[in-house]
Order: sequence, then C-alpha cells, then structure tokens
Amino acid sequence: MTVHWNADGNPGTSIVPRDASQVLPFTGGKTYDDVRPQVNEAYAQTFNPESPLGGLSMTVSQTTNLVNQAVTLDVTGLPGFDGVNAAGVYLQVFQCWGAPLDGKPDPAATNPDPRTCQTGVGTDRPIDSPDYRTINRDPLVKTGELADQQVMPFLTAAGVEAGAEEIDAHLNRATTNEIPRLVSSNADGTASRTFEVQTGIEAPDLACGLQPDAPSSQNCWLVAVPIISSVANRFGASNGWPSGLTPSLWAQRMQVRLGFQDVASGCEGGNSRILAAGSELATYAMSSWVPGLCGQAKIATGYTQLSDDQARRQLESGANDFIFTSQAASASTAAIYTPSAVAGTVIGLTIDYRPCGFYDGETVEHCGYPDRATAEAEWAKAGQPITDLRLNARLVAKLLTQTYQVDSPPGTDIGQKAPWAINGMKLELDPEFLALNPQLKYHVPYTRASALTRLETEGLKSDAAARLWAWILGDADGKSFLNGCPDADGITVNPWYSTRSYDGCQADAARLEVAAAAKRDATVTPTGFARDKAASYPPSASAYPQSLFAESTPVGSPDSPESYVGPATMVDLYPSYADQAATARVGFRSQPSRGSWCTNLDGGCFPSRWKPTVDLTATQGTRTTIVVTDSANAARYQLPTATLCDDAGTHCVGATSQSLQKAVDAFGQAAPGAVRTAPAVPDYAGGAYPLTNVVYAAAGTAKLTTTQAAAYAGMLDFITTTGQTPGQQTGQLKPGFAPLTATLSADAAASVAALRSFQPAATTKPAAATAAKPAAVTAGPVVPKTVAPPAASVAAPTTPSPASTAAPVAGGITPITEVGFPQFGLVGGLAAALGAGLFAPLLARRRKALDE
Repeated sequence: MTVHWNADGNPGTSIVPRDASQVLPFTGGKTYDDVRPQVNEAYAQTFNPESPLGGLSMTVSQTTNLVNQAVTLDVTGLPGFDGVNAAGVYLQVFQCWGAPLDGKPDPAATNPDPRTCQTGVGTDRPIDSPDYRTINRDPLVKTGELADQQVMPFLTAAGVEAGAEEIDAHLNRATTNEIPRLVSSNADGTASRTFEVQTGIEAPDLACGLQPDAPSSQNCWLVAVPIISSVANRFGASNGWPSGLTPSLWAQRMQVRLGFQDVASGCEGGNSRILAAGSELATYAMSSWVPGLCGQAKIATGYTQLSDDQARRQLESGANDFIFTSQAASASTAAIYTPSAVAGTVIGLTIDYRPCGFYDGETVEHCGYPDRATAEAEWAKAGQPITDLRLNARLVAKLLTQTYQVDSPPGTDIGQKAPWAINGMKLELDPEFLALNPQLKYHVPYTRASALTRLETEGLKSDAAARLWAWILGDADGKSFLNGCPDADGITVNPWYSTRSYDGCQADAARLEVAAAAKRDATVTPTGFARDKAASYPPSASAYPQSLFAESTPVGSPDSPESYVGPATMVDLYPSYADQAATARVGFRSQPSRGSWCTNLDGGCFPSRWKPTVDLTATQGTRTTIVVTDSANAARYQLPTATLCDDAGTHCVGATSQSLQKAVDAFGQAAPGAVRTAPAVPDYAGGAYPLTNVVYAAAGTAKLTTTQAAAYAGMLDFITTTGQTPGQQTGQLKPGFAPLTATLSADAAASVAALRSFQPAATTKPAAATAAKPAAVTAGPVVPKTVAPPAASVAAPTTPSPASTAAPVAGGITPITEVGFPQFGLVGGLAAALGAGLFAPLLARRRKALDE
C-alpha cells in the first residue's frame, strides 16, 4: 500500500485530511487549521507534490494477513541529504493499537489514538526521563483534556492508562519496534527501511491480532510522522526532542491500517484431529498449513516444536507416531517418510557499510583511497546495508569457535585471564574474508560490542545445525582448521575449540601444539574445567560448542549475599537463543543479548558483575550482527543472507528457491517412503545451495491404525500439493521455502498412497480357543476435541526494495513474508520453547557445566 502526505489517492483508512475536517485529539476540538500557520506552511512546502522532490509518500510492502514479521517501508520525497550531512528532516515511525471504545480496542476505528502508540523510548534519552512523549509545549494542548499533563499518556489494550510515572512499566527501549529517525541519505530523497510489526505476543499492550478471552484487535496502525527539525523542535522537551504525538505534529502524520492474523484459533467441526511434533524447520510452514488444513480440508492439526533428536526418540520409543524430521530414525523403527518442505540453513546479516576515514567533501583521512572519486563512491554507500557478503566453510568455522577477538578490551578481567583472546582480529580484517569480499576493502569494523567476531546461534539441537557441521567437516579447509591447522595467513583456531589432531598439517603438528598449549597454559580456567579435553565435531551436547574456558572473578563473599557477585562464564557473555526463529529476529533488530563484564572491583559493579546489554534496536548505519538461521525465518524478517563459496572462492551460491531445488536434485536415491540424503560434496558450480534440508513427515507404523493412516494421508496430501503453492495466504507455502521438486512430489504421492492403503500387520491368534475377552485395540494418540493452536513468537533473550521470491536472496534484501505461530498443540513443548527463548540469559548465568 502506498500513502501520500497530501492523502491524494490514499485508501479511506489512510486519509489524514490537511484541513479543518481533521479534528486533533485532546485539544478541546481544535483542528488542523488551528495549528500555527508557519508550521502547516513549512510542511506543505516540503511534502506536497509541488515540492522539489515531488511530495512525500511511503509504500508499505504488506498490510494484511500480518503476524510478527518485517515489512519494508519505501519512502520518497524525504529531503535530508545536502551532500555531506543530514538536513534535519526525518520520519518517526511507530505502531499503535488503534482507538478505544469503552477503554478497549474498537474494531471499527477509522483512526489511531495517539495514546495507544508504542513510541518515545527508542532514542538514547534516559529511560527514566518523563519527557520522551512531551506534548505540553504545544499551545494546542493547553485548551484540551491533557492540559495538566507533560507527556502523552500510554493507554494499553487492556484499558490501563499510564501517566508519566508509570509509562516505563509498559514501554521499553529493548522491546520497542519504533524507528525514531528514518532519514534519507540519498540526494533524490528516497529511503528504504524494514520495520517489525508486533503482535500481542511481542507487545502485549498493543494486543494486535485477535486473542480469545483477552482485549485485542485484528487491526492496528502504522504511523509515520514527518519531522522538520527547524520547525518541530519548538514542541520538544528541553533537550529539543520533538514527539510525533504532539498535536501539531500528529496533524502531519501518515497512517496505514494493518490487518493481523488471529493470534490463536480453533478448528471446530474438523473431520480429523492430528497432533504432530518435531523439526523447527516445519514450525513456520505449519503456521500457514494449520489454518489452511482447517479451512480447506477440515482437518484440525496441532504442532509442537521439539529438537529433531527428541522427536526421533519419541518416534523410536512409540511415544509419538507422527513427527517431522530431516533425518531418518533408527533403522529398526518402521516408518513411512513423506517429503513436506525444503529449506536451507543460512547466515543472515544486518551489517551497515562504514567506509574508512572521515570525508568532508574535500579530504579523506589516510585510508589508502587511490583518488577522490573512489573516496566519494565509498562514502556514497555509507550507512547502507551490506547485502553481498560471501563466506566459505573455514570463515564460518572461525566465527563459531571464538577465533576472532573476544569482545572485551585488554586490561579487563577476561583480558587478564585469557590475554591471547584479545587478538585484535575481526571478520572484516581477516585476509581470507577480504579476498572473498574485495568490495569491502574500505569497510572498517565498528567498535561496539556487537562487532563481527562471532555468529549468534540457537541453543536448540537441530538437524539444521547438523547440516551446517556436515558442510564444514566435509570441506578440507574447514575441517583442518578445526583440527588445529592454520590458514594461509597463520590464523589458528581458538585452542579450546581445537580437536588437536592436526589432521591436515601433521608435519607441523608438534610446533602447532606447543603454541596452542602455551595459550591454554596462559588461561586462568574455572575450577574443575576439563583443561585436557579436546573438542570434537559435530558437537555432541549442543547445537554449537560453548567452551567455558574463562570466567570473571567473584566479588565479595558468599556469606554476604547482599554484596556477593558470583563468577560469570563465557556463556554469560555469549548466550545462545531458543531457536532459529529467535536468531533471525535478533539479526533483524541487530540486538544481540551481548553482555559485558564489569571491571570495577571496588563494588561499583553491584548488584551484578555481569552487565547485560539492554539497549534499543541499533540505529541504521551502525548495525553489525550476523546470525545462523533458516531460509524461511530469514524471509520472515527480510534478512539478507550470505552466499557460500568453495575453498577457491570460484563458485558461490546463495539460498534461493532455485538453488535449494538444485541441491535436492543431487540428493541420493531412496526406497519409496524413505529419506533421501544430501551428497557429501556440494555442487557449487551447478548452483546447488550446500546447506539445503528436506523436512519429512514420519508416520511410525508399529502401532498405526488404518484410521490414523488415513488421517495422516489427508493431511499430507494437502501439505504436499496445495500447500506447496508459494504465497502469503493461509495454507500456502511461505516465502523462504522452496516448493517440492518433481522428484520429491513423486515421493510424496507414493507415501500418501501407501498411508491410504496401509493395513496393520495381522495379529497372532491364541493357541487355544477360550472364553477370554478379546484383546483391546491399540488406540492412537489422545487428542482434544478441538485443537486450538496457542500462539508463541519466540523472543530474543534480551526481551528484545524486497524481491517477492520464494527464498531469501543472497546478496540482496530478503523477500517479504508473514510470520506464523511457532508452537501449536502440546503445552509442554510450547512452555519449553518460550522458556528457552525468554530466559536464556538468566539460565546461562546459572549454568555451571564446565565443558561438553
């Protein structure tokens, strides 16, 4: 949807009149015409179609069928670039839950209410300052209902109104989705930015998306208020920060109504009721298929995300006879496997380009630019997202093993305990990285804590992670690096992550082991740490290794708990996330749950020696986060994804629908109803994406009844046919997944036919006829009469121009998509996933496992 500042051609719900028909809330009936003439004139001259840039407009990439996801805002006509510096014109963008009716959301609302907007905390102002929603400097307020209030109160969807003293309990800079300043850095006045729309799960006070038995609304609002600093700052607080909620500025807003999917729904009257569990790769697909199965096939389905290993163990033990997995269960487990989804493990990135030096239009600091034209070309890219990153297996191995600099400066506690870890090396400075990415020759790393020294990863042990390790271990350079062998520039793995086999460099094994042992000996390790235990790959105890080779020094005495601060480990500094949906969101927000170790040993660190970084989403232009996620969740949050290269860097492949399908075509042969396996060596030259996964529905046949088999067949028939049509509507295949190939479709049809014709094995009759009662028939899993899928959007532990294709585009912005509800059905799985996502930092601080 495209909306214009002058409202010409806008949909009815997005018309903001620039005349007396726009009545301004809380002003005692004042209208747009009562705003100071010089304000309205300045806005009209800047944003009307007759302005030099042709008028202000904003295109929102998706406005219906929304859940927690990213949408793209493409803006034109936003002056703010004078060749070097911003000219003080920008947009404040935020989400509102609408307008109230008797204190609750009004489904028929035609305009948002400024009290319902999640804004005012996304800046760097003190969080406890009451002036972040200042309105009392606007003369229009003095005659209205809020004349005695300094700030615009916040009204929650539950009808609770919070004033200046209570707002902080509801609005948090770590969870807000507002964009405080959307600026144009282009001379033509264009800008593009992704925006996270939030449901009632991520923002309960907004309550967007209908929920049963709770105040909520199917419709919410995206509001963009243009700010002309020279005009608007007069309405701001003492520090000059204007609020878009000020009536005179609210009068200048653009608005777009957002339609959300229901956060939870049931399936009354379904012909079959099925509970399934398993792979996180199927979770996001299920958020579309579950309502599609209900509405189109009358099948009620619930889905619970589990680790792949756990799901297979349930299938093997008979505790669950219907799971989703990317690998076959044990050979002794009889099952019919149906290919259902194709996705890939990807490296998602949110990195803004930062050219070397300082360019003032005339000179550049010493950065090796060959000429002024080169400097100007580099600085024209300043602040723009990097979308063409290339990585190989060894670079990814480095990022997963804390080989680059630990994010603590020399002289701090960690620097003293592991001095070799303060090595000054970051991904952007690695010669191997620069050889693959010459376009980033003049890009310099940021100094903030989220610099690219490691990948943000999930804690859930998954087949997606196993596929990544298989790729690294199948690559000669990647495997030898994990074994302790140096790269061409002498960079070696963090010694605590080395297998110490030196396979691949045996001739230098003795010398390399002496150097590695010296680093290990120089490390002050925690008590009980297994110093002599070498690493093994793939990791056996977790998705990704986390070596606790160093910890902070305790402060105080346990006998005085009020002043005692216990040790923090490397896991506290680098916590994992619940799953790949969480890492994708962290990447999108560029808001890793990175902590820092307080260095004041005189008591200034209390109450905690470990200081978590709780901050607002990083400002565009300074973002630098890189994550392991999956192609569907990358599409969900519009994360650009890295292309993966062979060792020579000759062939690089990104995760697209076509490259995922090409990889599947190279999978090995399999008997009907069995699992195809990926080749050991990826076909980079053929354009096959090396980290492709096929998700299979596995129906265990040991206790399967004909009724259950028929129900599973009906469900899978829908998923593997209608459910493979790419699109945004319920029942369709979400962007980021590739449709089943012809081969996999044939496999699926054969498996569905096998389930439809399934007959349980005949039971043995008793040896002698007696009057004994017949044995009871084994029933299928117990399911509720109506399966209502409760919604859960896995949050990051901190709290926290797209192409419309079917998979994230490497080297470009990932396509738009909607977000589903990651957990359905089984309460235990839902609680476990939510607990892991929301409380990972707290749990990590208490973890005392010393090494896997």
